[in-house]
Amino acid sequence: PNIIQKIEATAYDILGVLALNEGTIEGAKTAVGHYEKCRDICNSIDDTVGVLAVESSIARIKAAYEKNYKMNREEELKQTKKLYEIFYSTMRRGGTCYNTCWCKLRC
Repeated sequence: PNIIQKIEATAYDILGVLALNEGTIEGAKTAVGHYEKCRDICNSIDDTVGVLAVESSIARIKAAYEKNYKMNREEELKQTKKLYEIFYSTMRRGGTCYNTCWCKLRC
């Protein structure tokens, strides 16, 4: 993945955080749009950690404002476990978690 895609994914993530911090339903919907763009970029560069983290954020936001959306706790638990395993295996090798876009730009 090139640095431009990594920066673009991070920019959408930050825009999502800013929109969510408005504290409104419209802000939450806007945040989901930004997070979906971030997820798509992470998918295109094979950033598994980024995809899992962003999908978790999207699920939490939708669960908060959509009456018909039910957050699947079992699926969220699986995603969280995958994230933990990725970070643990990376740190266990004595390295840092700089092998993925999502983490590299946040650590």
